[in-house]
Amino acid sequence: MGIRDREGFARCLQDPDTVRRIEEDMRLAARLGVTGTPAFVVLNGVFSGELRGRDGEPCPNRRLGYHRARKTIL
Repeated sequence: MGIRDREGFARCLQDPDTVRRIEEDMRLAARLGVTGTPAFVVLNGVFSGELRGRDGEPCPNRRLGYHRARKTIL
């Protein structure tokens, strides 16, 4: 894990197109109320925080159980 090519990564972050795309993503996140990760945009809501099912287990690949997540209605 991590960044293997740090010089390439630094060059990428200095590229004006990359900066523009990151700024666009940040503006969209702000409009949606996303304040950190993980965050999920599902239908009419944004869910921030770890999502767990009714059994308390993490549920990334099954129907979302909205426990322990903060929901913002769009």
